[in-house]
Amino acid sequence: MAVLIPDQASPRSGSWTLGYVYDAGRSVTIRCKYADAQILDVPLARRVNRCTYRIDARKAARLSCQ
Repeated sequence: MAVLIPDQASPRSGSWTLGYVYDAGRSVTIRCKYADAQILDVPLARRVNRCTYRIDARKAARLSCQ
């Protein structure tokens, strides 16, 4: 398990380039941590090349992977 620092980051958005992880024969799992201490692991079964996050004015986060 590794925690990846975003390749690009600003206070409200950022992204990770992930193709190299799959090229190395490994996989990616997104871990979501919620305010109520719930944790949800979401394995990305299919290869994704990039994940991007955005945080809106209400501090709600949105993650998109392609």
